[in-house]
This record gives sequence, structure tokens and C-alpha cells, in this order.
Amino acid sequence: MIKSYPKFIGWILIGLGLIILMDNYLDISLWAIVWPLAFISLGVWLLSRDKGKFNTTTQKIFGDVNRDGVWQVTNEEILLGIGDVNLDLTRADIPQGESKIRIMGLIGDIDFKLPQELGVWVTIQGLITDSKILGNHQEKFFSSTHEKSKNYTSTKKQIIIDIHLLIGDVSIQRADK
Repeated sequence: MIKSYPKFIGWILIGLGLIILMDNYLDISLWAIVWPLAFISLGVWLLSRDKGKFNTTTQKIFGDVNRDGVWQVTNEEILLGIGDVNLDLTRADIPQGESKIRIMGLIGDIDFKLPQELGVWVTIQGLITDSKILGNHQEKFFSSTHEKSKNYTSTKKQIIIDIHLLIGDVSIQRADK
């Protein structure tokens, strides 16, 4: 999925461009074509996506996903239409080894607060993203971001954060000591 994501967005942009051309030259209603295609594409994506090894799936079309205090971290997939994801892992029960959290959505504000000792590997893909990962700020258009903490391989607990958004603001920071 990671390697095919830019191709998927590319095909969408080409398709939208062709529809706009048809709208201009053939007097075809743009919205009468775009919305059905968007729903069909979303349905195909939901049916064919790689579900991987996720214990939990959380779905929010509109709304937020918030977790703080004491909670159990599991391999989880969060599907988001438009909304925010705020995950505070500082007091969470994180199992030893690698845990994976994948967030997929259209428009979102994603915030992670991590304990100091946790190893983290972050991948962000999107059309427009503004990210601040462990102090490293990046603004990207139609590009991906990959960051791995220096302590990732040396710690007993690691988390893989995999984020796919059309438009997103992502902040992944360590908790104050």
C-alpha cells in the first residue's frame, strides 16, 4: 500500500482532470460524475484495502478519536473521514515489541504524545501534510515523510505509526521529562 499510494493519488488527479476537460468541452455536469466516482472509489478501497494484523478498527466519518490516561495499546487501524485523532501514550499500557497504529482518512489533525523511552517509526503520506515529528517540522505536497527515532532498535517497546491522509496536520512529540 505504501508504494502504491502516490500512484493512487496520481490516477485520481488524472481522472479529475479528464472530468474537468469533459465538463468544459462536452457540457457535462462535473458534480454528476465526481460524486458517484468518489463513492465507488471509496467502496472499492474499503473492500480491497490491506487489513494487515490489526486487533481493533475504529471508524469515524465525522468526529474525533481521543485516548489519554491508562489505556491498552493494541495493533489498531483508525479510519477517519474528517476529524482529529489525539492519542496520549504517556500512561498507556504498551506491550513489549512492535505495536502498530495505522490512521487513514481524508482531512485530519493527528496528535501523539509519547513517553521518552518508546521507540517510534513514523510514516506519513498525503496530498498536503504539515508535520512536526520529534522536533522535525516539514510541510509537504504530494509526498511522504519517514522518521525513525534513534532509540527504535534499542528499546523493548516500539510503535509504528502509519498515517495516510489527503490533507493533514500531524504532531508526534515526546512528553516532557
